[in-house]
Amino acid sequence: MKIGKGARPDPATYLSQDLLNSHLGQFDGGVTKFSSAAPSGVIGPPGGTFVMPKSLADSLIKQAGGDVAKLERLLSLEPGTLGANPVRIDIPSPSGLRISSGNELGANKQWVPGGYTGGGIPEATINPAQPGTYIVKPTFNGSP
Repeated sequence: MKIGKGARPDPATYLSQDLLNSHLGQFDGGVTKFSSAAPSGVIGPPGGTFVMPKSLADSLIKQAGGDVAKLERLLSLEPGTLGANPVRIDIPSPSGLRISSGNELGANKQWVPGGYTGGGIPEATINPAQPGTYIVKPTFNGSP
């Protein structure tokens, strides 16, 4: 945690291969990310974008109960990150699935090493998702 963003080591240097494989196995059913608006092209910067197992997205949406601020807290996001009407982006076949190093553009001060958000939600990073490889839906009621 004391190592600054941009200089943090690859998780493979401090996590066992068994742990890496077990963690990434949680993402076998596809991945989901939440955004403040529907994307119009490639999702994520060149260094990758944070995602969670698709299987957990429905549970988190239910826990949030329509409260965007609560969803942000569950995801360890800065307040206001998801805006007023966030969208859910499902990526059935992501490329480059890996445990986040904390060097990613989207890593905030709440990032912790080991593949989980500060709130204990499994997370990973994938390569940027190209148009046609993802599905956008409203997170709560309404439209993206």
